[in-house]
Amino acid sequence: MNKRICGIKNGGLAGILSVVVCLILAFAFVGLNVPGIVQAGDGNRIYPVMQPDRETMEEWIESYNSAPRASIEMRGLQGASTGGLLSLLDHLDYTASERDQGSCGNCWAWAGTGCMGIALDVQEGIKGRLSVQYLNSCEDDIIGKPCCDGGWLSNLADFYTATNMAIPWSNTNAYWQDGDASCDTNCGSISTDPNYPITSIQEQVVPTLPLDGVMDQATAIANIKDVLSQDRAVWFGFFLPTGAAWSDFKSFWNTSGESIVYDMDKFCGVPDELAGAHAVLCVGYNDTDPDNAYWIMLNSWGTTARRPNGLFRIDMDMDYGCSYPICGYAFYWQTLDIAFAMNVPDITLSPESFDVTLPSNTTQDYTLTIGNEGSANLDYTISDEDTTEAGRADCTWLDETPDSGTVVTGGPADNITVSFNSTGLSVGDYSADIVVSSNDPDENSEIVPVVLHVVVPDLVITEKHEEWIDFEAKSYNITCTVENQGDLVAGASKTGVCIDAGSWGFYDCPALEPGASNCSTLGPFILSGDSDSILVCADKQDEIDESDEGNNCSQNTWGTVIAGVTKEVNCQPLGEVTIKLYNNGGVEGMTTSDGEGNYSFTAYISTQGNYELVASKADFLDETQPVTVGASNITLDFCGDHGLIPLTTPKGGGLDYFLLCMNLYLEGWGECNIGLDKFLATLNAYLESW
Repeated sequence: MNKRICGIKNGGLAGILSVVVCLILAFAFVGLNVPGIVQAGDGNRIYPVMQPDRETMEEWIESYNSAPRASIEMRGLQGASTGGLLSLLDHLDYTASERDQGSCGNCWAWAGTGCMGIALDVQEGIKGRLSVQYLNSCEDDIIGKPCCDGGWLSNLADFYTATNMAIPWSNTNAYWQDGDASCDTNCGSISTDPNYPITSIQEQVVPTLPLDGVMDQATAIANIKDVLSQDRAVWFGFFLPTGAAWSDFKSFWNTSGESIVYDMDKFCGVPDELAGAHAVLCVGYNDTDPDNAYWIMLNSWGTTARRPNGLFRIDMDMDYGCSYPICGYAFYWQTLDIAFAMNVPDITLSPESFDVTLPSNTTQDYTLTIGNEGSANLDYTISDEDTTEAGRADCTWLDETPDSGTVVTGGPADNITVSFNSTGLSVGDYSADIVVSSNDPDENSEIVPVVLHVVVPDLVITEKHEEWIDFEAKSYNITCTVENQGDLVAGASKTGVCIDAGSWGFYDCPALEPGASNCSTLGPFILSGDSDSILVCADKQDEIDESDEGNNCSQNTWGTVIAGVTKEVNCQPLGEVTIKLYNNGGVEGMTTSDGEGNYSFTAYISTQGNYELVASKADFLDETQPVTVGASNITLDFCGDHGLIPLTTPKGGGLDYFLLCMNLYLEGWGECNIGLDKFLATLNAYLESW
């Protein structure tokens, strides 16, 4: 029998009789319920294969023969072509693990729906996952064809010609449910709103067979490439002749990785017995390596451990006119000529996210704008989900008003009031999603991420010190710095001062930005006794809600007492001598001697450290001594046996006084340490008074 007999359209009486004999011998059993072959290493998984009866096979071949031929636009490809690669997968929205027909015999519908999905994205820019369940549940009602019972690309074209719309996978009950071939999802239960309107759909043949005048491999390859280069996916239906052949293919699918290339024509000429068929989606090719050129195929058998993307490759350099002795041609390459007429809404949202900072116990409103740039009315509903922690419950601190509406075609956008409420929330960050569901078929649910930062000020006394105004009167000021260490502006407040646990005094502190500070001088205050216990607190009247209410205050004691007693100030009493304690030029202590050469001294100082003690008397050189003030009392000792040196002496002071000055100088290099300058000044005073 002529191996082309099953592919001949007008072969005369002999041809017709041969077709009938072929079909009787090869497909003399009913339906598609003959199970596929179980592969080792895949448990009890059954991969379904279409096994049509005679009448069905005749319909398939006749639809192929009578279908229009696809337009081939790049005739230059029919010669030897340079290597290249192309993939249309980026146009297709699919989840490999869910692209699984299970035990349902509808591979033809999965491959055809893939062609439609790619066309939808190419034509309309809508990368929408299309429902296969819609066709499987409704084909019996629409075109009188039982579900899961095999089919050809022409069946899919007939169905969508009748319905004039494709359905998003995300519609109610439109996801795939018949993997068990139960066919128990009622057609009426599948929502058809939203949908993608179709104005026309027709299956087309990609010429690859001799009956189309394609007599060589290069032309067949060029024609398939041409259709793919038009951004049109190719539906590929193929037959394998025997159970052993199918076992070989299924073993390849089940155990090989996605980079392995399968020789599709290895069974050409093998006597066919119970030949079965399968349909897959050709989404591209790669012939950059001329020794390993291949077509990229997307299957509908889910995934395996080594096929995470549900893909496989077949050898490009195959026999496109491959046939079997009884049935004839093995490979059928087709595509869809489909046109969408999108009369649908197109949602717009502004802003795309919210990032809001609020103080605690505050409500603030913002606006979410929902617009419609499409050609049909937009219906929407709004909800929210708290994503701060796992669970995604309704968000209690977020509210949207109104929560549903319609934006008519060409009409103004809707303004949604989004209310943030930080009441009862601790300081920290919170997150949520505003979910906008609509009848926009491309964007069935839009997510607007929301972040809420709950912040408060934090007023802290970062620096405080005291300084004398009048030491003798024991009056002093307090200088303090209030800093806002929080994340929010702190309003005007009162800084409080309490001396020795007495009553509070209050001073104004202006509003402070985060990180800003205010330095104020408070006072004057009068030292009570030897020292004061001073407590200064920011926001003492609790006017500001702060993140930390325990760090507002700073306390210290001002007026630490040190005391000491000197020996003689001079070799003979000089009367009253004034003693002052200096700290960076400021006086922090003062007393006078008792007139007999001895004196006691009490000083009030703010900090321990290095000071200068200066003894002074009219007409005498000042005596300066460095003092290191610690926690203990110190003893003050001025020059021991020498004391102060007069600036002048009475005329005729005599040799004795001069010698005294000389002696003081000479001894001064030791413990008196009067120094050369002081000696020269004394000597000069002596000479002038001589």
